[in-house]
Amino acid sequence: MGIGRYPGRVSRRGGAVGRAAVWCLLALALPAAHAAPMAPDQRSPPPLPRDPQMAVQEEFDRAAAAGTRPAWDLFIARHPANRLTPEARRRRDALR
Repeated sequence: MGIGRYPGRVSRRGGAVGRAAVWCLLALALPAAHAAPMAPDQRSPPPLPRDPQMAVQEEFDRAAAAGTRPAWDLFIARHPANRLTPEARRRRDALR
């Protein structure tokens, strides 16, 4: 039941919107509150760590997309011993 003279409404301005907000909050809160804790052996294993070379390749691709000397300089400074560094130097030197 609503508050005040308007049965079924939360307020004059809120109306159905206020009720919907309350129901959304309850729908989000109740399942989490009533969830049974999982036994340690039922938990999923943690995700595997990301391949570091994949991150370096993405950085190389961003430098290539930028196509500027500062972008290549940053890549070379961050990854001086990577297998992509000679290619990065070649592309940087081609910009001169």
